[in-house]
Amino acid sequence: MAFNENRRPLTDKELQELADAIDLNNSDIDEELLSEDDLDGDNLEEDLLDEQAFDDQDNPEPDDGFDSEDDLPLASFIPSHSKKWIRNKVFVPPNHMDSINYSDQVGRPSEYFQKYISDHFFESVSELTNMREVSKTGHSLDTTASEIRKLFGCTMLIGIYSLPRLRMFWANSTRVPIVSDNITRTRKI
Repeated sequence: MAFNENRRPLTDKELQELADAIDLNNSDIDEELLSEDDLDGDNLEEDLLDEQAFDDQDNPEPDDGFDSEDDLPLASFIPSHSKKWIRNKVFVPPNHMDSINYSDQVGRPSEYFQKYISDHFFESVSELTNMREVSKTGHSLDTTASEIRKLFGCTMLIGIYSLPRLRMFWANSTRVPIVSDNITRTRKI
């Protein structure tokens, strides 16, 4: 019978009725398997102790992989003559602040951008873009590094403005001059 959490607990009267209904003379154990000594209840305690000793012989305690030495501190395994404190020089942490050049002047955003993405990167991108177009169509787009730089900048601005449609950056009513003045809507790159 499965356990049901919604079921109420049994009362003392119901438990007593269940206990009275149990037939102790009717057992599932086949009587042919029991010996005469098992059937008499005179030596019940002795039988239980013998059975426990028999179980202990058959089922020794499982080895959990630990022994009593696991509880000893690691220092007890080090020879006593090697347990010596040595006084070293006083620790002086390195001063990395001397090597950092702090400036009170705040740079332009393009200066910070150039620290991470160099001019060589834009030259390589423009060259590879032209090579790809030549291999696909047979003629070059004549893209320059400054065009690629403008494209990168405008792409960042488009992400910041986030108008619902891309064409709105060039439309008369919603025009964004910093984008529309630097890259054309129809230029293929």
